[in-house]
Amino acid sequence: MAGYRTAIIVGATDNNIENNEYKKASYSNYGDCVDIYAPGEVTYPNIFNGSTKDYTSIHGTSCATPIVAGVAASIMSEHPEIKFNNELMKKKLIEMSIKDVIVDLKKRGSKDTPNRFINNGKRSIYSPDDGNIYCGILSDNKTLSCFDGCCNKEGKCVNFQNDPWNQCLIENGCQSEFGYCTSKDKSVNECEKELKEYEECLIDISSDMNKEDLMNKCLIIKSDRCDTFYKHQFTNQSVCSIAKYNYDNNNNNNNNNNSYNTSFDFIKNYNQEKYKKYINLCDENLDNYKEECLNNISHIEQYRK
Repeated sequence: MAGYRTAIIVGATDNNIENNEYKKASYSNYGDCVDIYAPGEVTYPNIFNGSTKDYTSIHGTSCATPIVAGVAASIMSEHPEIKFNNELMKKKLIEMSIKDVIVDLKKRGSKDTPNRFINNGKRSIYSPDDGNIYCGILSDNKTLSCFDGCCNKEGKCVNFQNDPWNQCLIENGCQSEFGYCTSKDKSVNECEKELKEYEECLIDISSDMNKEDLMNKCLIIKSDRCDTFYKHQFTNQSVCSIAKYNYDNNNNNNNNNNSYNTSFDFIKNYNQEKYKKYINLCDENLDNYKEECLNNISHIEQYRK
């Protein structure tokens, strides 16, 4: 069925998240025929022995597919004015999907596998009594904290991945007792320290470089250390994602630190597209280098014969 192009083809990911990225499940399909990925592990009540408390977990693309079907159903219910068919729903799901959060999909699958993760477009979390969950002094017990973001002045947890920069500022009412908060000056100072710590990762790569320089820079940018640094930048888990909005206002205070100004300008103008371009260039170069090595080995073996 995965080759039936008019169907909506679903792949599965593991449920564990690493650095805000998913991995393709080992049992999942892959290739250009896959339209979208969804979590492949689900928990359900185990009622076969008459229990009302037991639960168990299963995994498979048969679990991922109903999740996508559920999202499709919710889209249809919210837009009764639209008469959806397979192609229109597929287009809508792809449009709403979260792009490029499945790590190493090309290595674990194939180079032509689309990197799309299911998304229903919602950001609000609701409690069982159908009320919006608040944090800080506006929460039910006035003690609820945010563990993966900040508690803004409206009492809502704002996830780092949703680019909450101005809502996490103390100047804007961020509730520091109930989650992460910073100030304009503090964010710039902390970003300066971070950029100094990861200074070796702030490099440009070009196809015009000689092979040795290109290889050396590729080894640096693809290292675990630099990989983590850039992923934190692109998922707003770095204080620099907040500081870049406040840098212009504090630039005069840093005029004497040319090294910092240069580093900050680099990261401020750096984006995920440029990073991917560098990584793809490195992968191509490494593949060519590998092929060259194999050819040399083959020539040596023939010479020995």
